[in-house]
Amino acid sequence: MPPNDYILRVGSLSKTYGASRALAEVDFDVARGSVHALAGGNGSGKSTLIKVLAGVVRPDRGGHVATPVRSEPADQITPSVSRQLGLRFVHQDLGLFEDLSVADNLLPVLAPGDSTAGFLGRQSLRQRARSILDRFELDIDASRDLRELRPAEQTLVAIARALSDFEVPSGEVADGVLFLDEPTARLPHGEVSELLERLRGYASCGHSIVFVSHRLDEVLDVCDAVTVLRDGVKVLDSPAADLARPKLVEAIVGRQVDSTNVRGGRADAEHREVLSVSGLLGGPLRGVDLQVGAGEVVGVAGLVGSGRTSLLETVAGLHPHLGGSVRVAGRELSGAGFRTMLANGVAYVPEDRLRLSLFPEMSVSDNIVPNALHRYTQSGLFRPRKASRAAARAHAQYGVKSPGLDAPVSALSGGNQQKVVIARWLSLLPRVLLLDEPSQGVDIGARADIYRFIGAAAESGAAVIVVSSDIEELLGHCTRIVGLHEGAISFSRPTESLARSELINLVYGMNEKVDLR
Repeated sequence: MPPNDYILRVGSLSKTYGASRALAEVDFDVARGSVHALAGGNGSGKSTLIKVLAGVVRPDRGGHVATPVRSEPADQITPSVSRQLGLRFVHQDLGLFEDLSVADNLLPVLAPGDSTAGFLGRQSLRQRARSILDRFELDIDASRDLRELRPAEQTLVAIARALSDFEVPSGEVADGVLFLDEPTARLPHGEVSELLERLRGYASCGHSIVFVSHRLDEVLDVCDAVTVLRDGVKVLDSPAADLARPKLVEAIVGRQVDSTNVRGGRADAEHREVLSVSGLLGGPLRGVDLQVGAGEVVGVAGLVGSGRTSLLETVAGLHPHLGGSVRVAGRELSGAGFRTMLANGVAYVPEDRLRLSLFPEMSVSDNIVPNALHRYTQSGLFRPRKASRAAARAHAQYGVKSPGLDAPVSALSGGNQQKVVIARWLSLLPRVLLLDEPSQGVDIGARADIYRFIGAAAESGAAVIVVSSDIEELLGHCTRIVGLHEGAISFSRPTESLARSELINLVYGMNEKVDLR
């Protein structure tokens, strides 16, 4: 780019933790009014780079961060200096308060540093909030509670809050860069395009955006340039228009990834029934009927609020149900709790791995074995060596990359944390495997590994149910796809009979029940 056409210049940025190198001489430029992708696998250094630029991690000496009007040594950047440089950040956790109104969530920018802000008249507060929403063309009632908004609208409120002080009185856009960390990860498929279109619009108005995403189609569709990190090193810096998907994948993973789809393990003609759910009631569920056979991988599609997660949690024994039956391998287990379902071979991998699956301060080894402690107990005594050996085998079998089995699991990348969770449950050889968004926030290499593990479980005879908002994953890895709409099954189709466009219409445009097949 021309020498003066950048809005952010990062040079020679390095960060080491003891003998471990997180970043090594990373440099890249962000063009003014562009969407610039920062891509890389889990553990590539993306998060460390963002934390350095936000001023919450101090890098090694020698690097610099510059805007057209100011340059700072990288090791002198604090949160205050980062803000002065015009850097703003919207993380996966949006930092919003669901129980407060939209206007209240915008309060920090409506009256920054004003100790009297809490006493602003409600009418005045809403009017000032409305002016921000209007500036970003958001048709959202400022008086509504945030929890009432769709996920995409909540993300846009967070973006508006971050960008609101980038506009100067003359109407020109002030210098600054917005960093978006996986902004589409929590969005249903139908809302992703809405957000991406908004981002392109903001860039065309002069805003500069750094877009962090594992979804490569989004990177190639919406971004102007792409920087790829691998093992802390910049391995690619290119205009997006010059990249094809295979080249981008190879840059991220360091090798070519086999894109062969894993559709179940055993194409048994009869698919011996393992899980039978009939007339299931509870929460949003309204009489769900679903049967899954050995070797099947059944995908569950539906909008947010359709009951997808409730279905898995109810089958797993985490939610009480008001009616209907659940049978596993012919045994009636209706109303059974989580421990009973686990004892009968039902394993559940929830969506929120950090909050619901992992013990962050415990070791990798201790996170792999907790559901099978009985296997390592003899005569009432726990056998730690036996447990450690089992953890080491699972660690190797499932390709977990970590500093060691004794390292805290919180030190691992998101993809490797998910592999730890998968290793824990698959080591139990479950009859029924329930997975909620198993590849969310996971890079393309780890995603391929996870679905390979799922396929192997099906090959061994497990009945698998996968909830996913990713249409391509459902089509690529499931033998059958069922739709949930307002708590009831709306369709059930073999994957080979579905085209992508038809599945999208069934999930996002359904007005009446589709004949079951």
